Amino acid sequence: MYVFGDIVTGRIFFAPADSLANGRLSPFAELKLRDAGRDRSLLDMLGDTRADLRFGTDERGGIYLLTKRDGGFARSRPPHFLPTRPFQRNSG
Repeated sequence: MYVFGDIVTGRIFFAPADSLANGRLSPFAELKLRDAGRDRSLLDMLGDTRADLRFGTDERGGIYLLTKRDGGFARSRPPHFLPTRPFQRNSG
């Protein structure tokens, strides 16, 4: 899985890694974030107009979303990329 995002808006996208090839368009989809059982944008969660989105990974392949704007981070829940509640919001 290849994950990428828009730094400003915080929108997150993904594509199957095996579908990627130099010089060719590849299908991709937007990852919908959920918070307290509701679909929400990262900007809604931040209460801001700019996310300053960054990504990180851990040794197990877990994906972390970092927001430079508020210094917060969110961790995806492995092993499934799109579980019922995909991200757990953390502070600090």
